[in-house]
Amino acid sequence: MEIVTLILGWLFGLLTTPITANIQRPRKRRELCSVLAREFRYLRGTMAIIAHRLGARVGSIDEEFLARIRPAVADLDEADEDRSSVAALMEDLALPPEQLRALGQLQAVPGHSPRVVAYHLPLLESQISHLGLLPGSVQERVIRIQHHLGLYNGQVEYTMTQFALTFDSSIVGDNHQAVVSNIETSYRALADRATTITQLITSVLGDLEDP
Repeated sequence: MEIVTLILGWLFGLLTTPITANIQRPRKRRELCSVLAREFRYLRGTMAIIAHRLGARVGSIDEEFLARIRPAVADLDEADEDRSSVAALMEDLALPPEQLRALGQLQAVPGHSPRVVAYHLPLLESQISHLGLLPGSVQERVIRIQHHLGLYNGQVEYTMTQFALTFDSSIVGDNHQAVVSNIETSYRALADRATTITQLITSVLGDLEDP
């Protein structure tokens, strides 16, 4: 009888573990979604401001560009950027469509070299092993955001390397001009990448905030 009791207890333990895991899974998924949504909102506001600042630098701001980052307005207060940058973005977002169309592209700001820095998603990185809790389509978009942020950071590193070369007195003439051209091209690439990240976050926030 004692052996039967032990066997029944063992079997009950085997059954209880997956049942408990299944009960806890929805709660863990909601907690994960909440954590990711908060971090993504911070990043979306920041990337929108960066995209706008660099877009102004290279003269690529137009109606289509602003439409792509407009949803990030809700996150600007969370952004890790100065208030003057937020104000500049809000000013351009407030322009009526006809005025934007008339302007075509806003003028670039020659000679101005915005500082660029790398950004990371520490909460996402700490939860990578739990992404299996999310639906496949959400997982795919989350990983794409991480991937594009990695590409953005790589471009930042390249930009700062090129920027440092502008202070090298041995680089003159055509070589110096090539470095300046590289920086301009890199600013444009960073603006595009920041815009892409902003859009990707917009595409996934609804699923994270209403899992």
